[in-house]
Amino acid sequence: AELNRQVVGFYAVRIESEVLCELDALFVLPNYMGEGVGSELLKNATALARSLSARSLKIVSDPNAKDFYLKAGAIVVGEERSSSMKGRQLPLLALPLT
Repeated sequence: AELNRQVVGFYAVRIESEVLCELDALFVLPNYMGEGVGSELLKNATALARSLSARSLKIVSDPNAKDFYLKAGAIVVGEERSSSMKGRQLPLLALPLT
């Protein structure tokens, strides 16, 4: 995402299977949070996943971003161990695409 020629956010989608993609990253610069940048990025990421025939978008969320994804229609399906912080559990979400 760019505003005034400055990159203010990005996302990455990874194909997991024929029917599942994972939101591998979604990041917005703190000064631009709450201004719709993340929502637009997520909308673009879901459109990409749909174009790849995915039925669901897997999201391993930062705990602070969980409510953002829930508001977008994701559901909690479990927890996943953080690969970067020992002992930290992360919300595992699924965003239906059908």
